[in-house]
Amino acid sequence: MGSLNIYQRINKVMQTVNYVKKDAQIRMGQGSYKAVTHDNVLVTLRNPMVQAGIVSAMIRVNYQELPQGTTKNGGTVTNLRCHMTVRYTNIDDPSDFLDVESFADGQDQGDKAPGKAMSMAFKYANLKTFDLETGENEESRVETYEAQSAKQSIIASIKDEFAAASSIDTLNTLRTKHRPAVKQLGSQATNELLEYWDECAAQLTNKED
Repeated sequence: MGSLNIYQRINKVMQTVNYVKKDAQIRMGQGSYKAVTHDNVLVTLRNPMVQAGIVSAMIRVNYQELPQGTTKNGGTVTNLRCHMTVRYTNIDDPSDFLDVESFADGQDQGDKAPGKAMSMAFKYANLKTFDLETGENEESRVETYEAQSAKQSIIASIKDEFAAASSIDTLNTLRTKHRPAVKQLGSQATNELLEYWDECAAQLTNKED
C-alpha cells in the first residue's frame, strides 16, 4: 500500500464502497425529502479510508451571508453559504494530497446555520471525491431552495412597504397593489402578510387617534 499515490488510494476506496443509503427525512417548507446525512457518509467511508491510508481534513472554510428569511411567526431564519476546501492526504507521504472545493448552504432559526452549512459542504466533498451514489436529486432540491428564497424575499419586500406606509389609505392601496402577487405565494404566505397588514393598520389607527 505504501507505493500507492493518493489517486490510487481513492480508487481503492471506490472499489470498496459505491453507495450510501438515505437515512434521514428532511422537512422543507410544507414538504419533505429523503437525504443522506453527514454522519452516515462518515460511517460509510471511515473504514475504507483507514484501510486505504487516507486522512481528510478541512483546510479552508469561509462563509457568505445570504438574505435572511422569516418564519410564519415572524422569526428570523439565518442563511449562510459555506465555501470549503477539503484535503485528502496519503498517510505514507504527506506531500501527496488532493484538495477538493465544496459549497453548501445552511439555514437555521437559531445559531446552527454555520454548522449545518459546514457539515453539508464536507458531506458533498466526500460524496463527489469518492463518486458515491445516493439517489438524491440535488438539482431539484437547489431549485426548490431557490424558489423558497425568492418567495421569502418577496414577502420581506411587501412587509417593508406595509411598514413604511404613513396612512391607512396608503396601506389599503398597497394591499390592493400586491393582492395578485400574494395569491401566487400560497395560503401560508397570504395569511402571514394579512396578519402583518393588520398589525400595521392597528399601529396607524392608534397614531391617528
